[in-house]
Amino acid sequence: MLAKILVVDDETDLEILISQKFRREIRNKEIAFEFAHNGKEALDKLEELPDIDVVLTDINMPEMDGLSFLQNLKARDKMMQAIVVSAYGDLENIRAAMNRGAYDFLTKPIDFDDLKITLRKTLEHVRELREAERAQEEKRQAQEDALAQELKAKEAQRKLIEHLRRLDKLKDDFLANTSHELRTPLNGIIGIVESLLDGAGGDVNDKVRQNLAMVVASGKRLASLVDDILDFSKMKTGEVHLKREPVDLHAAVEDVFQLSAPLMIGKELTLENQLPEDLPAVDADPNRLAQILHNLIGNALKFTERGSITVSAHRADDRVTVEVRDTGVGIPTEKFEDIFKMFEQVEVSATRSHGGTGLGLAITRNLVELHGGHIQVESELGQGSVFRFTLQVSEDAPTVKTERVIQITQPPLSNESLEFANLAHQAFSRGEYRVLVVDDEPVNQQVLANHLSLRDFLVVQAMNGIEALKRVEDGERFDLVILDIMMPGMSGYEVAQRIRDVYSLVELPILMLTAKNQSKDFVQGLECGANDYITKPFDKRELLARVDTLLALKAAVGELQTHQAELLALTERAEEMTRAEEEARQSDQQKSDFLAIMSHELRTPLNAIIGYSEILHEDLESEDQSPFVPDVLKIQSSAKQLLSLINNVLDLTKIERGKMELYLEQYKLSSLVEEVAITLKPLVGKNGNHLTLEVEEGIGLVKGDVTKTRQILLNLLSNACKFTRRGKIVLRVSLGDDSETLCFQIRDTGIGMTREQLARLFKPFSQGDASTSKHYGGSGLGLVITKRIAEMMGGQVSVASELGEGSTFTVNLPREVHIAAREF
Repeated sequence: MLAKILVVDDETDLEILISQKFRREIRNKEIAFEFAHNGKEALDKLEELPDIDVVLTDINMPEMDGLSFLQNLKARDKMMQAIVVSAYGDLENIRAAMNRGAYDFLTKPIDFDDLKITLRKTLEHVRELREAERAQEEKRQAQEDALAQELKAKEAQRKLIEHLRRLDKLKDDFLANTSHELRTPLNGIIGIVESLLDGAGGDVNDKVRQNLAMVVASGKRLASLVDDILDFSKMKTGEVHLKREPVDLHAAVEDVFQLSAPLMIGKELTLENQLPEDLPAVDADPNRLAQILHNLIGNALKFTERGSITVSAHRADDRVTVEVRDTGVGIPTEKFEDIFKMFEQVEVSATRSHGGTGLGLAITRNLVELHGGHIQVESELGQGSVFRFTLQVSEDAPTVKTERVIQITQPPLSNESLEFANLAHQAFSRGEYRVLVVDDEPVNQQVLANHLSLRDFLVVQAMNGIEALKRVEDGERFDLVILDIMMPGMSGYEVAQRIRDVYSLVELPILMLTAKNQSKDFVQGLECGANDYITKPFDKRELLARVDTLLALKAAVGELQTHQAELLALTERAEEMTRAEEEARQSDQQKSDFLAIMSHELRTPLNAIIGYSEILHEDLESEDQSPFVPDVLKIQSSAKQLLSLINNVLDLTKIERGKMELYLEQYKLSSLVEEVAITLKPLVGKNGNHLTLEVEEGIGLVKGDVTKTRQILLNLLSNACKFTRRGKIVLRVSLGDDSETLCFQIRDTGIGMTREQLARLFKPFSQGDASTSKHYGGSGLGLVITKRIAEMMGGQVSVASELGEGSTFTVNLPREVHIAAREF
């Protein structure tokens, strides 16, 4: 597929260079180029040619510069990708270009191999973006189709739900009607049999009496099931109404025990009523309470063959907690919730041997909750179960012997908890910092007070914005305001704005609490004067971390203000020295600025020299003009030497001006070493040298500036190649003794150095000696830059050498570089 590239540059030679360097791709119709000489002309071109894939643009151009063009480009087409190709290679311009949407950045003189790679990468990115856009459109269409299908399915589902609800109501009505119809004959059966047992038909023998008793038991069991079904129907329709009155729990349990005695026949069981006789009465419907107890005790009897069933109760404040404990088969943990559902039983072998509708515990829970209580279960298979439920203490019942009350619903505080509560209270009362908490919810106030008591804070509470503003405007001192947004009368936004009329961001920080989590809400809060925000529900650790950060900021500013007068005095005394120092600094800065400008200006003509010489080299070889090739190679070599010198001067001026930055990343060290060796292969072979790599195993990934580490290795190895003839060069990489340091050692068998040469080796524009410089060439900056870069990364460079015996350079760098390491 043909890729279309728009080149935007005011250099007239660049059009010829690009056409020549990409002539094969142009001829094969892989790439087509369009050219414009400034940003305005480029925008017009894009209107005529909307199918441009990638833009190459310079920064410094007449009428409309590259940065302005980039801004207009992204506003016009967010999918368009741009590569900046400029002689301005400093960090400021790179950042400016990237902030305006540049995809990549190349410096002049152009390395056309690098340009081709970058273009391929960018075109691939453009293809991926367009493919993603197509996929997104297809996805959107699919979503619309799916939505239509979903709406259709939901309509069908709605109709099905309505149908099921009608069926459900029919079943409920059937159950209710059937239950009522069953009660009449059941009452007749039970009544007649009981009258026969009482002797209404005359005396009966023991065998007949036993059979009649079994009929009564079966009838009552059936009546109980019918009652459960009736209650189920009533609860679904909300027809269960309680008739509350004070009820004696101890007596109620005794009644249920007497009624349950027949169920204990054939079992090795005891029933224990451990309720205190002086327990206060509970506010309950006596019939429904009896039903609750009957269901729970009956359930325990059903699943317990031997041991005991114990009922106990304890008062906690205005509630009584009743426990029904058995030594039965137990319940699996995963069934704790299911047993309270309608028609559910515990699916174990012991339960399957017993009957039941599965309604008893479900009805029990509903009845407990109707009384305003709650029910829960604890159990272990083979160890029995404990059912607990709560009831309200009757207001009509007297409270006696409160010293015997034991609270079950909340365990007593441990020693650690008591100690913590005591420490929290001390911190709360000491109050090193004053925090104003503004929230209209008492629960939120308590939560914040509890969390803030973990620090030395004195918490002052305000229930609304008006009260908070009165405290602030009356001059009360606060170190921090924690402010809810949604409050009656005055919102947190308004409160924050009013506080900002009096105090700045650092004088009184504001931390906003909000249940809203939309970015527009956060932005509005910050615009109204909040320093930070946290969303509800919040994590305690996050809250305290944000509070600590804001208070630390305030403390730092306060300390700065405290020492401001001292600093001002010191500044005045040092003013004269500063002026002298500034004059010297300006002089040095002017020199550095001149070198930087000069280096930048030299890059543009170098771009043409290197580009044309490469084209000329290719043309001479293709036209069999080989005698001229050596001269062209000399031109290329000279130009590259000049470029190397310019780059060294630029690097040195950046270091001196503090403009050189570190870009840290993780990288594989062995890969970097191999890459450097491949790059240096022609230079190693030029003087007949042999390069050996020795990389210690297990180093793996390291963290640092991979570009600057590569520069260090290239500088030192190039230096070794330059001063060694038909010798050996060894690069050894190992870990230091502490495993936290990387050690790079470059040994050569070259000419070596004297002590005098070693003493001035790392001074700018200095080499071994004048004769050496003239013989081997170079700017004398490479080793200086190497040393400075190593120190920026927290490392150091050392050298050992003897004249005629070769040299050994050692570079120690941290295995994990930090930005702070750049201070040297």
